[in-house]
Amino acid sequence: MEWLVNIMPILFIAGFAYELIVQIKKSLFIVKSVPWDTTSNKRAVFGNHLYTLTLAGFVLSLIVNLLVFNQYIQQPQGTANAASLSAFVCLLGMFIAKLGIMPKEQDFKALSSSK
Repeated sequence: MEWLVNIMPILFIAGFAYELIVQIKKSLFIVKSVPWDTTSNKRAVFGNHLYTLTLAGFVLSLIVNLLVFNQYIQQPQGTANAASLSAFVCLLGMFIAKLGIMPKEQDFKALSSSK
């Protein structure tokens, strides 16, 4: 059962890394297809970029947390706390970008179906 303890965080990080790749593709699609003429479109582009950056930071901080947990990185005082705090800040940034900045998703479903 010890192999399960080692493989589950890797699968968890792989899932978030896949979501990061999908989000990068979505962000590039929105930048190419959305004109910059309205405030809603500017919010969509800015929100998607912020979401992509915070998701990348979250994945990176999860990787650092895994390396600290498995003791591949020597743990000076505060390394684990800093990695956990950065994961929390990135998660908070993702929620702010998704729920506060980006407009509703229905606007972009019409764009993706027209292409």
